[in-house]
Amino acid sequence: MLIVYLLCFCLVSLAASCALPAEVRSLIIDNCRNSRGRLKPRYVAREMLAVARFYAQMLFAASLVACVVLIAAVWIDDYIKLELIAEALEKFEPDAAAWEENLKAGPNSVSSQFTQHHMMQGGTQAGAKTLMWTLWRLVPVATVLVFAGMLLYLRLMSQSFHRALRDLVREESARDLRRIRRRYLQNTAQSQRPG
Repeated sequence: MLIVYLLCFCLVSLAASCALPAEVRSLIIDNCRNSRGRLKPRYVAREMLAVARFYAQMLFAASLVACVVLIAAVWIDDYIKLELIAEALEKFEPDAAAWEENLKAGPNSVSSQFTQHHMMQGGTQAGAKTLMWTLWRLVPVATVLVFAGMLLYLRLMSQSFHRALRDLVREESARDLRRIRRRYLQNTAQSQRPG
């Protein structure tokens, strides 16, 4: 079982490494080497920590969005079962009248299931009908809200990725500059020694 976990860790690490731009990967690899060009475990650990911080920032942003979506899904599931929404979307027709007929057709229609669910929660048949009518009128608004939410999510993730990548590049560039200066000073010190 340990081998499976190690393989999964290696695959995730490989995917995480490939997601970074090639220039950043090159900087990271260069910063893992000492002045003689050999990999140094302390430097490798430092670079892995920097990459882990980068992905932690991304995970944090994604988890915030996931929490909001989960809370919204639980709230919606209280009023309308999510299975009914999925069924209604499966029966979607571009013509609104045809779609409404599809939702009402059959003995186990979406409309009758919604009424049963509403009545099981203590509502009445008239209340279910009013709520269905209201929901039917809100479909265009819900569609716009879902689309706007998706755009907002993409923008948030894009900004999070940009900010995290910018921080990682600054950190890696600063280390690379220090490494270059250190090598330069070592080379100049060696060249000035009396031979």
